[in-house]
This record gives sequence, C-alpha cells and structure tokens, in this order.
Amino acid sequence: MSEAAEPNTPPDFQAIGALAGTLVTNETGRHQLVTPDGVSLKTYFQGWVLKRLRDRPELREAVRAWTVYPKTDKQGKLYYVYVVSPGGQPNREVDEFHISGRVSAQPPGEGLIGVRIEPNQPIAQPQKAGKPAIGRKSFPPFYINLHGYLVGDIGGEIWRFICQREGNRLELIDGARVKERLPQKAKGLRQQDANSTDSRQPAEQ
Repeated sequence: MSEAAEPNTPPDFQAIGALAGTLVTNETGRHQLVTPDGVSLKTYFQGWVLKRLRDRPELREAVRAWTVYPKTDKQGKLYYVYVVSPGGQPNREVDEFHISGRVSAQPPGEGLIGVRIEPNQPIAQPQKAGKPAIGRKSFPPFYINLHGYLVGDIGGEIWRFICQREGNRLELIDGARVKERLPQKAKGLRQQDANSTDSRQPAEQ
C-alpha cells in the first residue's frame, strides 16, 4: 500500500467500476447482470440508461462492460449494482473498481475493511441572474465492505482503493491514504458501522 500526500482540495468520495456481464430480464420484468463466471446481480439503472436500452435492444445481446456503482452487504458480498453508463466492449479494465472513502472499521480476523462513502461537497454552478446558485446533487452516506487488510490503526482516515471483483467480492489490490483522520470525526465512527447496510435501494425500473 502506498502513502499519498494530503491534497489541499476536499477528497472526492466515490464507489464506481466497470462490470462485464450480460443483461437478463426475468419473467417479472426485473433486471440482472450475469457475469461470465456466473455471478447474478440485481441491477438498477439511471433513467437515461434504461431509455437507451429500450432504444437499442442489441445492448442486451452479448457480454458488455457496464459502468456501475456497487453495493455490498455486511459480509462484503456484492448484492446489487446501479448502472450509470450502458455497456461497451469489454477491455482489460473490466471488473476493476475504484473506492474512495473514510475507513470506518477493520474487524479483527474477518479480512474486511469497512469504508464509508460520504456525500461530496457541492460544486457550485455558474449563477444566472435572479436565480439561486445550483450545486452538484448529493447522495446519502453508505458503506462498502472490501476484502483485504491494512496495517495499523487506520479508522477514520480517508483512503483511495483499487479493487478487483472476484466472484461476488471486491478484493483489495492497492490503496493509498488521502487524508489523516479528523479527531472529531474519528470519535463518531463505530466498529458496528461497517456492518450497517443501507436498506434503501433505487426504485425498480
């Protein structure tokens, strides 16, 4: 693992990756991405992506690389993905995920790293005369549980991770510290937070 210098700008929290798979729709109309190694994941879409799929049914016909936001359960298993870009041709970067967040816990002996993905600070857009400034839309905090181990007391620190999907797990490949812990924040982080799963899911499409 590498050490990254602390930037002057706020960290950009994210959980995103490219997932190779074929889109399958069951008899109830619900969608799943089925990976080449047989893993089936419940799948949701941004509205414009769903429209693109309706306009271009050929996107459903072969293995493609989909840009997704992953969600894991408390055991670190992928349990659904949210597609933010329709499938392109698979390349060598498929099944690679980039996770940036605040380390909330690393339970001893479990081989899991709990990472809290927090809302990013709004980015102000150019203000039009007579109208309020508009910032980037935010999202509620959620947790990603990665399979791996970091040396030392890193709870509360912000890290950037590169992970590879292995089956239904996100395995840690590399990571770099982005920012040291903030004392007040660290006090509010509890080990059980890493076992929390955001029960809110996108609406079925």
